[in-house]
Amino acid sequence: MALLDLARRFGYKLIVCHVNYQKRKSAWRDEAIVRAYCDRYGLPLYVAYAGELKGNFQASARLFRYEFFLKIAELTKAYDILMAHQKDDFLETLLMQVDRKEYTTYYGIRKKSFYKHLRVYRPLLDLDKKALETYCQKQHIAYGIDETNLSDHYTRNYMRHHPLSKLSPSSKEKLYRQVLAIDEKLIQKEEAYLKKYSLKNTYNMDEIKQIGDLRLFLDIKLNKHMSYDEYREIKRQLFTSSTMQYGHRDRLLFKEGDIVDFLIKDEYEIKVESRRAIANDYVKTSLYKQKDYSEIHLEDSDFPLVIRNFKKGDKIRLKEGNKKVSRIFIDRKVRKSQRLLAPVVLNRRGEIIMVPPYNVKAGYLEKKPNYFIKNLLMER
Repeated sequence: MALLDLARRFGYKLIVCHVNYQKRKSAWRDEAIVRAYCDRYGLPLYVAYAGELKGNFQASARLFRYEFFLKIAELTKAYDILMAHQKDDFLETLLMQVDRKEYTTYYGIRKKSFYKHLRVYRPLLDLDKKALETYCQKQHIAYGIDETNLSDHYTRNYMRHHPLSKLSPSSKEKLYRQVLAIDEKLIQKEEAYLKKYSLKNTYNMDEIKQIGDLRLFLDIKLNKHMSYDEYREIKRQLFTSSTMQYGHRDRLLFKEGDIVDFLIKDEYEIKVESRRAIANDYVKTSLYKQKDYSEIHLEDSDFPLVIRNFKKGDKIRLKEGNKKVSRIFIDRKVRKSQRLLAPVVLNRRGEIIMVPPYNVKAGYLEKKPNYFIKNLLMER
């Protein structure tokens, strides 16, 4: 509530999201507090109700929460998220990392991070919980106490009630500043890796073997902080298997022979109303013949075209008969990573008329070519 009030006072245009996990009676009190505040100041409010979450509750709750934020962000076109983590949360996370002897690219909690295409900011990390409670009391801002935080049921609660409670405010501040200094060096290393590896998605195994911190590299490419056991298994497969596939949310890793590909799972569909040049991350078109562009002759009756990624079951009519697009890829030894996002071109009747750069529908090259299409995945 302190973050909500501060953000409002600073003049931010706010959309409020609240998650009710329905696991305790006071959850409805907390929702009522948020509703009353939003009603008072005319703030739009979205509430999500979590059902029974499977597996580890903390992990499942986090996923539910962030997917809800993402849904509302896409609905409202607001992609900057403010989170109320504070200094005690930071130190609790640090102690948990140390207790687990956990490999990490950052200790504590980052002030800025990303979830898919959400930008997540935590502006209260320099303040402790006591300071925020005092602010609410002075400003007469209602807030609730989560009674489950009073038990030691969760590891975070244990760290809060035992090792962290033994530290004085000055000791907490000293530890916080020391860790921030360490984190700054870790960030510099991560930024160097991002700069070096972010624009490239295809590697051969000789390049992979030369990477100094393979675990950091994989964390960045897969957008995941993986456990040691998971990292060890991925590394084993990379170095011993001729083929492998690994996925995490929208990130994919493929190994085929000596080639390793990373890609972001995507679906795209471009409507082309007339014969004109267009471009996206996967395909370019031109009105003129160019090197590495595939040729086709189009009539006005073929428009509007649709250019989209390949889908299972796609077929194209060739002179010798219908052929599955997947079979074309197999025959041409197209890597699996290139198949998922490979462009296919459909005419206004929904017929696949081109699989660049491999095949054109029967009858579409009987006249002089007047449209040219390039599959950009072939360059990766």
